[in-house]
Amino acid sequence: MSVLGVGLADSWRSIEEMCQGRDLPWLQDTADADWWGRDGVDYRDVVVLDPTGDVVEVYNLTRNDLGEAENYTALLSLLREVATPPP
Repeated sequence: MSVLGVGLADSWRSIEEMCQGRDLPWLQDTADADWWGRDGVDYRDVVVLDPTGDVVEVYNLTRNDLGEAENYTALLSLLREVATPPP
C-alpha cells in the first residue's frame, strides 16, 4: 500500500511548503494532467484506490475529522481492507 498527496494545479502552496516537517510523498497536479478536475476531487479528500487504480471510496477529512476516534477508525479500517489481498 502507498500513500501520497497530490497538490492542486496552480496552488498557492509550493510542494516544499506542503512537505515541510512531513514524511508524506507529495506530487503536484498540472493543468495538463488535471487529476483534481478529472476525478472530481475536493479539498481534503482522501481518494482510496484499489490495486488496479479504481476508486473505492472518497473520504473527506473536513466532514470526517480524524480527531474524532470513530472517523479515524473508519478510515483506517477502509485502508486496511483495501490493502489486504483476498485469500
